[in-house]
Amino acid sequence: AITDASLGALVREAGVSCLGRYVILMDEDIIIEKFKPLLMDIAICDNEKIEIRAQAMLAICDLAFMFERMMAPIKLGNDANVNGGVGADVDIGADDNTEAVSVSDLLQQVLSSPSTKRSLAIVAAECSTKLLFTGRIHDANIIAHLVTMYFDKDLAATENMDEDEESVQEVGSATRLQQLLTIFFPAYSMSSKISRDTLLASFKPLFAIVNEKVGIKVKGKRAVTWPIAKMVEYIIHNVETGEDSATDAAAAISGADDDNANGGDEEQESSPVLVAAIALCGYLRKELDYVSTTAYERSLFKILSKTSLDVASEDVRALRVLKNHLNELSTLVTDDTSMASLEILYDIVEEVESDDEKEEVGDDSETEISHMGEEREHEEGRKELLDSGGGSEDDDSDDETVEDMDISKGSECIDMFDKSTLDEDVDIPLFARARHSSGSKASGGRRTRKRNTASSTSRPSKETYVPFFASLGSDD
Repeated sequence: AITDASLGALVREAGVSCLGRYVILMDEDIIIEKFKPLLMDIAICDNEKIEIRAQAMLAICDLAFMFERMMAPIKLGNDANVNGGVGADVDIGADDNTEAVSVSDLLQQVLSSPSTKRSLAIVAAECSTKLLFTGRIHDANIIAHLVTMYFDKDLAATENMDEDEESVQEVGSATRLQQLLTIFFPAYSMSSKISRDTLLASFKPLFAIVNEKVGIKVKGKRAVTWPIAKMVEYIIHNVETGEDSATDAAAAISGADDDNANGGDEEQESSPVLVAAIALCGYLRKELDYVSTTAYERSLFKILSKTSLDVASEDVRALRVLKNHLNELSTLVTDDTSMASLEILYDIVEEVESDDEKEEVGDDSETEISHMGEEREHEEGRKELLDSGGGSEDDDSDDETVEDMDISKGSECIDMFDKSTLDEDVDIPLFARARHSSGSKASGGRRTRKRNTASSTSRPSKETYVPFFASLGSDD
């Protein structure tokens, strides 16, 4: 009945709703083989009525709570039937033109499609929060879409217009979703470490999603501004809150203080602020244009300039990655404002040894060791030669003359090396060369940068740690 279009949308919607409740009482194998492909086909079909797709999506979400096999990818077809011929569980690596689709793929497709109606996207978002919180899925792309919806001004406007109490309680209500997301993000961060890692992994897809939405322009409407800085700060705040909660819980269970609960031998981890900065630099490296810098990209550079890092407590390897990203960005940036933002963050991590500098130091050490070995071999060979020659007085005088000649030649070589070193230009790191060669347009290229040694070497301690974006201004 639910596949018969002649029965009408209202009857078919009620049929899908009843089917979702009825199959809960059936055996798992029957649900997976027969009814899962049917519900997935209805939910993913773009030509289907929104109400019917929403009911199928809710039924899939309920079944996923009970049966883990519901999350496995399956192959779907337009001619799927309840006999299980099409849509049975398959191996993703099978050689077939039809792609396997999972519940996570279904939700992400509904959330990301520009043609998706707002009410259906809200239903997909609500199903996503339930599956994420219960640990059925951990998808950074879905998290990024949920953060975008939480800060969507159009969705907030719909919430203000929704004053009917009965409609607020219904699935698909913007007000209901806003209330759900307000509770979801802190609770999800506190639930497990993998949840916090998923939140941190959502930075890159979040930057890409907002970039796409910024480029969408509707005729007759003002362009919507997206508070990307507040989004990043919100994710960081929730992750830090989750980490504090996990630390307190571990300390309470063990009956010790926070340090003992964390364990002294654990590997040092990067802070959420550092992870966000690395993700942001990685996104800019991939998307930055040599010719021009967009307003959205300038806002991302502004976020970098407001980053506060305690270098002493961060993972050195992650700091090296950040410094390498900054060096590469310095060769791509042509905008003075963006370059100034990069300089602020680079001053913080400047003392960290980058990978290139580490390799250069290693090569110099190996060269010095090899030279010492050659000199030692030469000295041993000379002694063997003298021992075999008998060691007369004339020979000793000649040997002394040879030694004096070698020493004089060595001093000449040292003098030549010192002079050539002084004549050459001092090798400036890549980021510093970009800064000194670019020059500021406002000062007509006459700006000279004098570094204060005391201020550059000092770093904020944990007691004076400044929260991330503490001085952030208005959002661009």
